[in-house]
Amino acid sequence: METFYNRPIPRTYTPAAEIRDYVAANLHNDQVYAVQAAMCDELSIDGATAMPREKTLRQREKYFAGCPFSGLEEVLRMAREKEGVL
Repeated sequence: METFYNRPIPRTYTPAAEIRDYVAANLHNDQVYAVQAAMCDELSIDGATAMPREKTLRQREKYFAGCPFSGLEEVLRMAREKEGVL
């Protein structure tokens, strides 16, 4: 993204303990989206969002054979070329 836009993009880091504490403290209140975002962060930390490469490639061929896949750079380029998107 930084290369595409030719500018630095700020990053923030939150310690795993802070994410887990936030989820535990806010699980039953009205901060639904914030809690869901923190839960996704928690899943990422635990590696639950990682996909085994070989299995993913087999399933891609089995279920999506012939479907073109686009990388991030290509998606950004297509969006830039479409008026009013970026």
